[in-house]
Amino acid sequence: MDEGINRGKEIKVNAKAVHVSIIAPCKDCADRHMACHSSCEKYRSYKEQLDLVRDSKSALKMIDDDIRYRVSRMRNHNLRHRRK
Repeated sequence: MDEGINRGKEIKVNAKAVHVSIIAPCKDCADRHMACHSSCEKYRSYKEQLDLVRDSKSALKMIDDDIRYRVSRMRNHNLRHRRK
């Protein structure tokens, strides 16, 4: 991992999701100036990590949505075709 990035609590596991808390390197940065994001290597690596987290959350959400859809279809099918 890049040492230039300040980190909060790295991973908190919840019953529903995994949260990753990454603190931006801009906080308390001595080299900060107007429009420094375009040239700052620390910010660039921070942004790449955020993109990875966002993509993985998106993939997990798609899987979760698919599971919920399949379970609801099975439940509805069972309710329609239950024996009386």
